[in-house]
Amino acid sequence: MCLGGEVIVTRLYLAPISNDWIKAGMSSCSAMELTRASALRFAKDQNQYFGAHGFLRQVLSHECRRPPAELLIQEEADGKPFLGGINQPQFSLSHSGLWAAVAVTDDHRIGVDLEADQLSDLAVKELRSEILSEAEIESYDRLSQTAVEPSIRMAWTRKEAVVKAIGCGLRIHPSEIQVGIGFTQGQTVVEYRDTKWTCDVKSIEKEGIITSVSIAHPL
Repeated sequence: MCLGGEVIVTRLYLAPISNDWIKAGMSSCSAMELTRASALRFAKDQNQYFGAHGFLRQVLSHECRRPPAELLIQEEADGKPFLGGINQPQFSLSHSGLWAAVAVTDDHRIGVDLEADQLSDLAVKELRSEILSEAEIESYDRLSQTAVEPSIRMAWTRKEAVVKAIGCGLRIHPSEIQVGIGFTQGQTVVEYRDTKWTCDVKSIEKEGIITSVSIAHPL
């Protein structure tokens, strides 16, 4: 997916997971990433985690024209990853089950989120009350039954992409981020730590998989 000629999003199915990507992910993950991986209960989940991070290194290696082992991925104080060095591309990674997505851009803060698994009825109800604003709930409640699940999943990915672009994690409650219901492209303004951000958001759905990407500009 290309967003305005500025952002490239690459999506990959991680089955079978390349041993090279797993090794690349394991050898280059930060201490925090290794801690997150070790907290995963099952080996298959750890392999998917390392495989996704290995895929990220391969994409960045191509963009930077440097071997994956030479890439220094660091984290900001709030946990947003970035490449160490001067004039490095901005990037974001998301993985859901056996799917991974990497977004890369030259000069904007960026976030990507991917959701591959259909939500249960219970999860849909919980997300409605947890992540939607009052205005979004009004629009959501007018949807047809068949549109309910994909619409809530798309709203969730759009909000996730926004907070990942800004780099604030869930320090901003999802209900405070207005992305609308049923929109595949739009813009929202978010304030975080005395800075206002304009966030452009674009979403696509293909074969039941929803991917959203956001680029953030400080006002």
